[in-house]
Amino acid sequence: MLESLKKENNFSFGTIKRLVGVLTLVLEELNDQPLFYEFEQLMRIIKCSSTPKNTLVRSALLNAGFKCSGSHCGPQALKTDAPTEFLWDICREWFVPVDFTLHKEAVPASKIENILRFQDNKGKNWGPKSKAKGSISSAKAGFGEEF
Repeated sequence: MLESLKKENNFSFGTIKRLVGVLTLVLEELNDQPLFYEFEQLMRIIKCSSTPKNTLVRSALLNAGFKCSGSHCGPQALKTDAPTEFLWDICREWFVPVDFTLHKEAVPASKIENILRFQDNKGKNWGPKSKAKGSISSAKAGFGEEF
């Protein structure tokens, strides 16, 4: 159908360019993958506001040895044979690139010098006590009386 549309140059349809575009997208799709992902939705689940570009996600998938393609369902739709766990790994890496190498300022000077930084527990019955109670009743203190 796509070839016949391209050969005939039939411009009687006002949407000939769109038909050619959608049919081309369908031909580029992975036929063995029925479902598609939208990376923006995956990133929303982990509360990340910045979404990687589609080309970066595709590059990550292709570099890992998986197949991927777009989908006719939407401009950000992505079809792949990669397992879902790998897609979540991409999300985590994009959202939180973490460096755990020890930084020289990670340990505060007060800890190195053994300075008391938090109040020590003094032992049994130390800490909050029962609620304070006054010795004067509220009536004697002037509450509840009419003037």
